[in-house]
Amino acid sequence: MVALAHSTLRPDPRFAYWLDGIVSMIMGAAVALLSAQVTTMIGWSLPSGFILAVGVFLMPWGVFNIRTARARRTYRAALVFHLFVDVTWVVGSATLLVVYGATMTGHGLVFVAAQGLAVAGVLVLKLAGARAMLSRA
Repeated sequence: MVALAHSTLRPDPRFAYWLDGIVSMIMGAAVALLSAQVTTMIGWSLPSGFILAVGVFLMPWGVFNIRTARARRTYRAALVFHLFVDVTWVVGSATLLVVYGATMTGHGLVFVAAQGLAVAGVLVLKLAGARAMLSRA
């Protein structure tokens, strides 16, 4: 009888930061450049300046994620900040859906829900790799 070795597939803990960084910079640039069109697509009453501000925030956030991915050592404060921002983003996305969902278009609902779920997935990856990120030297 052959005994199968139990192995756990664990991606490099830096993967979540690379992913978050690259996607944040691309999405940030896209929504900042197209803020009026994105606001119209979403269909809510918030001004396009809100989406512009989100896009402008996402670009340096992407850089911070990539710097974290490349760093030899991750400081606890940086990790806590990453987790705080990601949790805040997920809660904020859910809040936008609750408050503005009745006035949003179908595309808008999908857009806000999808990016909220994507950030939740990245948050789970960051949490799963937190210990490994802190122990890197």
